[in-house]
Amino acid sequence: MLSKYYLYSLRVILFILIQYPFLSYSQKFNITGKVTDEITGSPLIMCAVRLISDNNSLLGGTISDSLGNFQLSASSKGEYVCVLNYIGYSEKKINVSVKSKKTDLGAIQIQPKSKQLNEIQVNASQKNKSLVDRFVFTVDSADLAKAVTSLDVMRKIPDLDVSDINKSISIKGKGSSLILINGVNRGGAINLLSINPADIEKVELIYNPSSEYESEVDGVINIILKNNPTSGSSGEFDLSYRTIYRAAEPAFVYQYGTKRTRFSVNYYPSFKSIPVETELSRVTKISDTLSYKYGSKYNSNDRFELTNRLQGSLDFYINEKNFLNLYIETNLTNSDYKNKLESHSLGLDSVYINSLSTSKTFYNVNNATLYYKKNFDKQGQEFTINNNFNYLIADYKNLFSDTISSSLDKLKKNENREIDETGEKIANNLKLDYLHPLNDILKLSTGVLLYFQSFTYTFLSNNQKNSDVLKNLKWHYYLDLSLKIKKINIRAGSKVENNISDLSNNSLKTQFQFLPSLTIFTQLNKENSLRLGYRKTAFYPSAWQYMPNLVYYDYYNATQGNPDLKPVNQDKVEMSHTFRNKSNSLTTSFFYSHLTNMITSVRTVNNQNISIRKIENIDGKSTVGTDISYNFIYNEILNIKPTVKFFREWFSNKSDSRVNYSFNASLSFSYTHKEKTIVGFDIVANGKQLLVQGYDYTEPSIEDIYIQRVIFKGAGAFAIGVMNPFFIEKTKSVVEDYNFNQNYYEKIYSSCFFISFTYNFAKGIELNMKKIDRQTEKDLK
Repeated sequence: MLSKYYLYSLRVILFILIQYPFLSYSQKFNITGKVTDEITGSPLIMCAVRLISDNNSLLGGTISDSLGNFQLSASSKGEYVCVLNYIGYSEKKINVSVKSKKTDLGAIQIQPKSKQLNEIQVNASQKNKSLVDRFVFTVDSADLAKAVTSLDVMRKIPDLDVSDINKSISIKGKGSSLILINGVNRGGAINLLSINPADIEKVELIYNPSSEYESEVDGVINIILKNNPTSGSSGEFDLSYRTIYRAAEPAFVYQYGTKRTRFSVNYYPSFKSIPVETELSRVTKISDTLSYKYGSKYNSNDRFELTNRLQGSLDFYINEKNFLNLYIETNLTNSDYKNKLESHSLGLDSVYINSLSTSKTFYNVNNATLYYKKNFDKQGQEFTINNNFNYLIADYKNLFSDTISSSLDKLKKNENREIDETGEKIANNLKLDYLHPLNDILKLSTGVLLYFQSFTYTFLSNNQKNSDVLKNLKWHYYLDLSLKIKKINIRAGSKVENNISDLSNNSLKTQFQFLPSLTIFTQLNKENSLRLGYRKTAFYPSAWQYMPNLVYYDYYNATQGNPDLKPVNQDKVEMSHTFRNKSNSLTTSFFYSHLTNMITSVRTVNNQNISIRKIENIDGKSTVGTDISYNFIYNEILNIKPTVKFFREWFSNKSDSRVNYSFNASLSFSYTHKEKTIVGFDIVANGKQLLVQGYDYTEPSIEDIYIQRVIFKGAGAFAIGVMNPFFIEKTKSVVEDYNFNQNYYEKIYSSCFFISFTYNFAKGIELNMKKIDRQTEKDLK
């Protein structure tokens, strides 16, 4: 096959050279373009390109280079025909009107033939590709024809979970998914509404992240945009409103594209007022004959939260080999809660407390990212620089007015308290990566990361002030090798990491890690694939967790950080089988993970009936289980996505060991009628989640039932529905220890009706049926 390919190209070149040896002397008008695969969008190398006159005379010819680019010349202005021929692809003819010295035809897509060509079969329906660590979904014209937002495109990808509740996407079965745009880590959350779907070329789902990525990342979604941005203006306006507790989240998105640049600015204000109630009961055994009891009821019905989020992004395609991105984001949140707490402590002295409090929060996060990518002449060889700067300032202020009565002194007294916590962080993350294919079967990737942060924490309580400064310097170096042996793809890598931290200039710590990884993948046939992965990772405590101050949130409950925390290590092994048939997919995974030095909250109760929640390391936690996800699409009308996860988890801490069997399950259903109306619902159910001293349990819920209708001739959509129609969202936490038992209940009144409206302006793009994005209150937990 390869020899015939080169012989064909050679014959074209020789034919051109023999018939037109002096053609170069008369070249005046340049014609340029780029040849790409219509299905994958990949550049086609050594494609034969000919220039034909209006009387069918051959005027010249050339072949495309390693990036698919070509250049022809005409001797005069006029009308011509450009003919493209490539082995395994249909011939393509383009009418060319030459009116100036330079004529750019842009990207020219040619279609693969579907018939058998010797040992390789090219099938136009095969737009998806599985690699050693990832699944690549190439967006075609059919996906874009009805898409308005990028969420519509993401719904086409079988292995993605698309949440219309919080405008997010994640890889099925993965706990945390990092979203990249053109490989750029922007250092913050990505709002998918800011991406014009017409600009999406392909989406990469990385199931087993390599040593290149941080340990917190369980999966990676890399949205790759086209080199030629969509020209002109496009944008979207979204608005939703929920009854009962008044909440609105509008979104304003604007994008403007030129031949080499893509500029976007996005504004997302959000207003929330969500009632919350909690109830706590605790029994502490002091001796065989004496027990203390504590109980409290808390409600917060007068709540105000306003968030303003502004983003700006600029993509600049300098040329075919150089790309630059600048991204800036600011996020400002103000909240004001009026709270009421009734509590009592029953023991040798019975104390009753009524507390009215005001909680004020100010939170400001600023991110700035600069990204540069250099492609070399050798296909697949590239160098990238990603620098992210972050500045955060947060202020949590609580003012308490307490009325206290005691059974011993028979008196009531009034006290006022103030707790003020502030945090300020300056951080910079610099990452350099280099990718180099050594030959056809071996590829090398390597890189370094340098991270620095300075975090200042100030704690003020009743005019007593404490302040600590945490400085942290982390670097890592990684090396990955990818090897292909027949049908087996192997990627082996390792990372060395060093973390140096200093708390208030008196506790310098150095933590060194060696983190190996291995992934093996094979495509059994057209529909079935197997993947086996192992990865060792390290997780470091947050700056807040290091702070040693004992913070009393009421008279009988306090929390405390721990400056002696160790990093957490995780060893994870996963084997998965995936069956794909067109838009339908079934993935079954078996996994085992073990955490060493797990960081968690450990509660103790002293003889004064005061509960102290301290951040500590425990010996470990292990989890083994299976994860099954299915995506069923029938004729683009019916879409059903069930997922279920069964697992066994167990903690070990000193001499104590605890075991739990549990599950997580979800079901998403939607039905589309005549491309105008969509009806659907979402259901979530989870079993008990094991804690080191107890467990968490959240009641199952029907998250939403909705109906949506396209309006304005496809330029808008209107939706109504109900959220959590049969349940108040309830969470129960149980803490069990050798001397005390504690039950905690939380109620969030999220049952409500909602109204949503979407309007889109984008030249040449019709509105597809899509579920209007809505927000629930899971971010409160």
